[in-house]
Amino acid sequence: MGKTKISKVIIEPVNIKLDEPFTIAIGTKYCIENVIVTVVLDNGIEGYGEAAPLEPINGENQATVLATLESCKGFIIDKDISEYKAISKILKSVFWAMLTLN
Repeated sequence: MGKTKISKVIIEPVNIKLDEPFTIAIGTKYCIENVIVTVVLDNGIEGYGEAAPLEPINGENQATVLATLESCKGFIIDKDISEYKAISKILKSVFWAMLTLN
């Protein structure tokens, strides 16, 4: 079986105003500011993921997530998708907050 490479990584901010405020002990949210990631393989298959940062909890916000993911694109593109565990391990070693890749 031939290699299936990652041909494209699309990173998009998504901002959703909440109908009602969401309040927890650390504060109130009026808008969700997440990031959607689409990974496209050279055979046309697409995979989707989401980053849902909450700065008071994990130190990340939408801007830091966007910057981190953009910095990874060059490394990820053209990699064989069957090597996802090795790719994940390398990314985790560089970006400690990316703990949910595998």
